[in-house]
Amino acid sequence: YNSKSNFLKRNFSRLTHSFQSLVIVTTLSPERIPYWEGYSYKILITKFVPRIFWEDKPSDTLGNEFGVRYKVLFDNNTTTSWNMPVLNEFYVNFGIIGIVLGMFFLGAIYNLITLSLNYSHKNYLFLVSFITLYPLFYLESHLSLTFGAVLQTFLFLYLLIFLFKKSLLIIKKSS
Repeated sequence: YNSKSNFLKRNFSRLTHSFQSLVIVTTLSPERIPYWEGYSYKILITKFVPRIFWEDKPSDTLGNEFGVRYKVLFDNNTTTSWNMPVLNEFYVNFGIIGIVLGMFFLGAIYNLITLSLNYSHKNYLFLVSFITLYPLFYLESHLSLTFGAVLQTFLFLYLLIFLFKKSLLIIKKSS
């Protein structure tokens, strides 16, 4: 019974993390902890360059910095991450204005993405787009984790499917 109770408690805690986190940041900011004023978005710029091309590429440690900053993690903890959901990230950077403008901007991006997709299921670009863009709708982590690998994933999958398709055509012609 005890392990079942712990399991349920852990899962409930996991499901309510975004809400609990939002309560913490709205309680502490900006009175005790000042807004980040866009600090968490600086790492996003580095996400579009693969590490293979940038040897000293900075690591994304925002989850840890966020947890330490809001006293959920101890100051000497440098390894544990505490998720910063996108809505909370908008708030910790710019407050209520950040939430309103951020959600509007995010909605505009989602609208543009979904309108520009080709929904023909015979088109392999649809498959690549769907696989690549699906994680964008999971907003439990900060924007740099959510959007960071989209371009590389899209290009890699597009190239991979293109090569497979060409290989199949060559095999088909030779048989």
